Amino acid sequence: MARRYPKADMNVLYSEAGGRCSFPDCRLYLVIEAEGKKKQIGKIAHIVAHSSKGPRADSSYPPEKLDTYDNWILLCGTHHDVIDTIESEYPVEDLRKMKKDHEAWVGDTFEQQMTNIGFAELEVASNAILSANPMQTSPSFYLLPPAEKIEKNNLTESTYKLIVMGLSLSREVGKYIESQSKLDDDYPERLKKGFRKEYDRLVDSGITGDALFESMYEFSSGHNYDSKRRVAGLAILTHLFELCEVFEK
Repeated sequence: MARRYPKADMNVLYSEAGGRCSFPDCRLYLVIEAEGKKKQIGKIAHIVAHSSKGPRADSSYPPEKLDTYDNWILLCGTHHDVIDTIESEYPVEDLRKMKKDHEAWVGDTFEQQMTNIGFAELEVASNAILSANPMQTSPSFYLLPPAEKIEKNNLTESTYKLIVMGLSLSREVGKYIESQSKLDDDYPERLKKGFRKEYDRLVDSGITGDALFESMYEFSSGHNYDSKRRVAGLAILTHLFELCEVFEK
């Protein structure tokens, strides 16, 4: 069976790992700037081997789960080779714990940055969004309680937690958008349209639920894994989520 790397799963993997190597005490940043574009240089390692003869092979593991976020761990090139070469020292259970511990560290770092986000970070995030070509028309929206919207869009608890964190900065985002609108009357509408265009593109490609939210999160963060940039991107995304400017109402 050929290996597959679904984009939605890759987005989740990079996001949860903070774009860094998950090997203890490494945490090498795995995104570089090359020719004006960001390139991912991480190596996706299979926790349970993809092939029957690979490291940590397990014939009882469901084939449909081999090429998914749950069975991957993000590593730098060196540590990818280490865990596969010295297989006996890195069994499945240890790699799952390594991944879990690293993602917990990323989550803690993320939460610490929630109090450090101001207008400067929001400006960087919003400028990236505004670089998208806006749509020509804008549909009407109305307020819907986030809890109802989460259920309607088939979002799970992991996404719910992100939304709750992002909404803690909704007031700050609102103040920022208001301040920008005084300088540029069209700013709020252009921001909404930039988001909506990407949302429609993703929906048209068949992405739904948590994968859709994660992909929008990547977009709002400019595919940047700096913790401040991601917090700012999440804050803007959840602010628009709350106002029903993105996702189904």
